[in-house]
Amino acid sequence: MKTVNEIAQLAHVSVRTLHHYDAIGLLKPTQITEAGYRLYDDAAIEKLYMILVFRELGLSLKETAKEQMGQYYSDYAFHQFFLQNGPSDFCTLTQKLKEE
Repeated sequence: MKTVNEIAQLAHVSVRTLHHYDAIGLLKPTQITEAGYRLYDDAAIEKLYMILVFRELGLSLKETAKEQMGQYYSDYAFHQFFLQNGPSDFCTLTQKLKEE
């Protein structure tokens, strides 16, 4: 488990951004300690990276939430493709999917 500060540094976003994502239900912490610290597991970190990819693609937070609930986020092969190939190949794949 990682703290909100660790996740913010890892993903190059602000703590405030992560708090906002929590407030709107886009990225909830995996656990909140008795002291009120937000903790995130590996699945939450993956989800954050997907949010950031969708943001880079120009999707709004509302659209991102819909995508996470849909096929793209739930498809294990999609995750594996992104993790193995990185964002540039992901963008190429996304463009191909749009053209089909």
